Amino acid sequence: MLARLIEFLAVYARGEPLMLERRAGWRTRLRWREAFAPDVYTNNGKRPTGRPWESLLDPRAQALLHMDAREAYRNVAVPSRAYIFFDVGHGARREELSFCVDLADKPAHEAARLLVEGGPLCLDMYVTDGAFSWTMVWPHERDYVPIFSFARDASDPPASEGSSHA
Repeated sequence: MLARLIEFLAVYARGEPLMLERRAGWRTRLRWREAFAPDVYTNNGKRPTGRPWESLLDPRAQALLHMDAREAYRNVAVPSRAYIFFDVGHGARREELSFCVDLADKPAHEAARLLVEGGPLCLDMYVTDGAFSWTMVWPHERDYVPIFSFARDASDPPASEGSSHA
């Protein structure tokens, strides 16, 4: 599976994708949670339950789904540096793989969808620019493919109070 993911990344990368070691990957994912769902997660150092993309379904996260997500992703600039995360497997057998990639192009929506849906394992894919200003997620659950969100501060009002990045 790792070879398949690296092969996928190589299509979009300038140079070799850098796989982050476990601790660096955890810190990068924590930064992702703080940027995209700050009031859904508490920053207490404990591993949250569920998959990180599920936090984007909370109305406070102000995420876009389906066609709205694809349109927003199409309109963001290609970042020179990006972080790409994969969650592979289920439960205790779940593995988190994190990469830092210098991008030549953003992963194409259809290619990402095929990668996520095309294997025997449960696979989620997250792409975020190096500044953590936006993220695009392709979860393994087709009902939610894809999800896009701009970063927001915990001080931003929830979507129900009228603030929106869309």
